[in-house]
Amino acid sequence: MDAYNERIDALNQQRAWGSPSVSSWYKNQRGRVTQNWPGTHWEYWQQMRQPDAADFLLE
Repeated sequence: MDAYNERIDALNQQRAWGSPSVSSWYKNQRGRVTQNWPGTHWEYWQQMRQPDAADFLLE
């Protein structure tokens, strides 16, 4: 989960709403963009299409 959040944070920084000079409802009080998918619908669909079982901890 930490690796996923780091990747999403990095992608958000590449978007207009992630720019430090942009004020937006996407940002929390600390300036972190809190929306959870900075990509396209197509990219999300591709990522979610075939989950990797190794990414999950089953107890």
